[in-house]
Amino acid sequence: MSQTPYILSAVLIADEDTRGPANAIAVALDKGPCLNIALSATGAAPATHWACQSYEKAEFQDFFENVPQDAPAGTAAIIATMRQNNWISVETRGDGDAHFKEVIEGLGLQILTDSSP
Repeated sequence: MSQTPYILSAVLIADEDTRGPANAIAVALDKGPCLNIALSATGAAPATHWACQSYEKAEFQDFFENVPQDAPAGTAAIIATMRQNNWISVETRGDGDAHFKEVIEGLGLQILTDSSP
C-alpha cells in the first residue's frame, strides 16, 4: 500500500476584504473557491470571516512561504495579510477537523450556527 502525498492539513481563513482575492488565488492553484465556511466571534450571523480546511502536498506550504514570481498579481500581498493575521495554518497531521477547530478557537471564532441574515 502506498502512502498518500497529501500529508498536510491546511486551514485558511479570510475576512470579507480578503475573501474574494484569496478565493481567486485558490482558483489559480486549481483548488476552486474554497473559503466557504462562515465564521463569527459569536457563531451568529453575520459572518465576519470565511474558512476552509483541506489536505495538501508539501508544495502547498512552499507556495505560501515563498510566493512564486509568476503568481497572479496581488498574491504576495494577500498571503502576507493572511499570514500576519494567523489566517494560514499548515501542519503535518492526520486530523484536519481537530486542526481546524484549534485554529478557529485560537482566533476567537466559531462556525455560524444560523446562516440567515
